[in-house]
Amino acid sequence: MSAIYSSSWKVVRANWMMLEGILIIGSIVALSYKLGKFKIEKNFEIEKIIKKNWLFCLIFLGSILIRISQLTGGIIWDAGEYYGRLITATEKFDFSLTAFLDNFNLANHPNYGYTFFTGIGEFLFPRKVWGVNLVVLILTAFALVFLYRIFNTK
Repeated sequence: MSAIYSSSWKVVRANWMMLEGILIIGSIVALSYKLGKFKIEKNFEIEKIIKKNWLFCLIFLGSILIRISQLTGGIIWDAGEYYGRLITATEKFDFSLTAFLDNFNLANHPNYGYTFFTGIGEFLFPRKVWGVNLVVLILTAFALVFLYRIFNTK
């Protein structure tokens, strides 16, 4: 979906592709909701959660604040090479599987899962490193929450 709205996208696509993407995403969300057993308690109190998990909240807040300060930071060394190839990949993307497989393997590394998400930031904010850094910030936040839930199981 972010590729459709990208200003670096040069291929004209029909509206059915956008509708198809919305249907796929909607189906995934509906299926996740139907199969999931996540429930919010009626007596949901944020203060109790913070008091119970104060260390995690402190680590989470600290890591997010550190990443926010790096959003507009420059990219150096090998990260600059990867970012340059990500720019090229998003500019050459034409919604084909071969374009994805050929261009989103940065420096011939099979990191499609990572570039799939960072490509969203590049599509939305072409040639602005903070778009990719914003996606990495969101991935960091999810990773922290899920790691905490893994280690906090009783």
